[in-house]
Amino acid sequence: MANKFFTVANAGTGGAPVTRAYVADAAATFIRGAAVLIDTDGEIIECSADPTVILGFTAAANLSAPGYDAANSPTVITGRQNEVVVYLGESTNIFACRGVNGGTDPVTPATTNIGESYGILKDANGVWTLDLAETTVKSMTVVEIDVDQKIFYVKMVASRYQLALAN
Repeated sequence: MANKFFTVANAGTGGAPVTRAYVADAAATFIRGAAVLIDTDGEIIECSADPTVILGFTAAANLSAPGYDAANSPTVITGRQNEVVVYLGESTNIFACRGVNGGTDPVTPATTNIGESYGILKDANGVWTLDLAETTVKSMTVVEIDVDQKIFYVKMVASRYQLALAN
C-alpha cells in the first residue's frame, strides 16, 4: 500500500475532474500525486510539511512530459515544455488516498472518520498521504471511505485551496 498516492476519484458532479496544466519548476523533484502550489515565479513546486496553501495534486511526476527522460536517449530534445497536469483542489474534485497515523500505515478507515478533517504529509518515498494524527493544520475532509481497500475519499478544505492563478 506504500504506493497509494493522492489521485482524483471523481468530480462529484458526474463530469470530468477540474484540472489544469502548469509549468513546473525545473529543480523540483516531485512525483505523481504530490501536493503542489504556485510559487512567486508562477511555476508549481511541491508543498512543504503541513501546507497551509495547496493548489492540488499532480497527475504526473516533474520532468516527465514528452521529450523528457527518454530511455537510452542522451540527445536533448528541443521544443519541449515542462508542463504537469494538476488535479485542482476545487470543491467538486474528490480525491482518493491512503491514511497514516504515526506507525500505522495504512490506516483502516472507519465511519467515524467521515466528516472529520485532517492534515497531509509526505512519506519517506515522497508519497503524500492523509495524516490522521494532524488535527491542527487541516487540509482535507473525509467524505467517504472504502474499508476493504483502505481508501479515504476526501475534499480539500476550502480555506487551504490556492486559487488556480494564470501562469
